Amino acid sequence: MQIRTRITLWFSALTAFLLLGSLLFIYTLFFTHTENAYFNNLKTRAVMAIVMLEKNNPGFRTPVTQSENYSLLPEEENILVYNLSGERLFSISNGKDIPSQHLDKIRQNKEYRFTYEDTDYIGIQYVASNGQKWLIIAAGNCDSAELAWLSRILIITFIVFVIILSVTGYYFSGSVLHPINQTMNEIDSIKPTDLSKRLKIGENNDEMHRLALTFNRLLDQIEEAFRIQKGFLSNFSHEVRNPIGSIIANIQLSLSRERKTDDYKQSLHAILQEALELENTSFQLMELARLTAKTNPLMLQNVRLDEVVWQAKATVRKLHPDFHFKFDDSRFPTDERVFNIIGNEALLKSAFINLLDNACKFSPDHTAFISVFEENDREVCIQIIDTAHTLSQQEKEWIFKPFYRTEQAKNVQGSGIGLSLVHSIIHLHNARLTIQANEGNGNIFSIFFTHSFLNQQNGEV
Repeated sequence: MQIRTRITLWFSALTAFLLLGSLLFIYTLFFTHTENAYFNNLKTRAVMAIVMLEKNNPGFRTPVTQSENYSLLPEEENILVYNLSGERLFSISNGKDIPSQHLDKIRQNKEYRFTYEDTDYIGIQYVASNGQKWLIIAAGNCDSAELAWLSRILIITFIVFVIILSVTGYYFSGSVLHPINQTMNEIDSIKPTDLSKRLKIGENNDEMHRLALTFNRLLDQIEEAFRIQKGFLSNFSHEVRNPIGSIIANIQLSLSRERKTDDYKQSLHAILQEALELENTSFQLMELARLTAKTNPLMLQNVRLDEVVWQAKATVRKLHPDFHFKFDDSRFPTDERVFNIIGNEALLKSAFINLLDNACKFSPDHTAFISVFEENDREVCIQIIDTAHTLSQQEKEWIFKPFYRTEQAKNVQGSGIGLSLVHSIIHLHNARLTIQANEGNGNIFSIFFTHSFLNQQNGEV
């Protein structure tokens, strides 16, 4: 069953139930009022009849069983008079005697209504002028033409209103569900080959507005995931092709003819360098894809920044013995607690390795300068200074894009992934990375971290 039909049925059923209850309440009130008015009128006429009869026959000294001249009631109605002992003294028309249990009720309650053999009765206890007590019972049928007419009107009203409610409910449910149907049609038009389409955002700040926003955010994430996957495959194939081609060329060249041992060693050394470069590129691509996709939660712990920097420096020196580092301790913090941050040690070490490696690799003397100092009593800054080509403003904006390389870097071995990986790691740690021109020649890379002991003092972590 479609939602539109279900809404119409529920709306019609609920409204019909409420309408039926209202109509029954109206009918009940009118029926009660009509019945009370009828019995009150019947009692009044009965009392008037008895008063007139008593004038002509005080105390019913002359026995009378049927009136000849005092018919004040319609033919279907009757008035009966009993004494307290249950003996019938008078009746306007012949009728069956009233059972004793009903007479007892009249004596007890002074006024009593009851139904006997499809006839309605009202009985009262009447005190005559001479002090005698009689039981006067008026009989009749409360068959009101107004009640019958009212019941027909209410039934017709109920049927007409249910039909109108069903039609209008079906129409309005269609109007309410129209944005959903429109959204479904827009979703059907979105194909995996083109994820750039988005749902139209309505002007009303309602549930459909929120649904469209949520779905568009989901499409953004899906498109980003497809873009990352496509870019990873494209970049990986592009970056792997050159090292593999170089390895194959060296192997083919070595196998083309017999060579000396030194030639084979030289060829193997070249193959090893290409293999190491391929391994490094593959690792960086995998790390970049993992950080960008955010598939795994980042494991954070207390980390000493100075130790991470020293470990990164040692790793770079081991890989490149010709690289040199100079440390500026003129602004070194006196409080060791400023080195404590909340982060991932492995990722931070990878980021510093890339920054130190680039600083030495692009500096003519393969030397980088390292400086550590505290900034504004809240942050600790790690500065890495090179003597390479000073980056322009445009190059600063593009340098963290994957596989982007400046004109001066094209002749230097590398994949162009390192700084993109650094940018992702710094962003995940909520740190700041700035690039400034050195006073002489080169660039200053400054990374600002908020130290963790300040957060502990503020009651955070």
